[in-house]
Amino acid sequence: MKRVRPVVLDPVFASTSYRCSYCGADLLGNVEVFLTKTRDHFLPASAGGPDAQVNRLPSCGPCDRLKGGRVFGTVEEARAFLSAARTSWASWVTRLRQVVPAAVP
Repeated sequence: MKRVRPVVLDPVFASTSYRCSYCGADLLGNVEVFLTKTRDHFLPASAGGPDAQVNRLPSCGPCDRLKGGRVFGTVEEARAFLSAARTSWASWVTRLRQVVPAAVP
């Protein structure tokens, strides 16, 4: 007989109802976002941040990679930086698509 394991919600993700702390993306919205979700160290370990639950925030993969090892005073500062970075990235991609034509199947 197969034993059934109880469902346990990860407290890091449950604290925000499975939403990215930076951009608000629904981490359960689709499988690609779910598979890239991370527990971001708000104060990076490389900057001496503790590996404790109080220093971990749920994040989508893109926000985690854009934030990198940067240190912010507040989550709001990080959100503002990431919002600007995403806008800058989107405009760069738009310009690149005008230069490099899409592949024709």
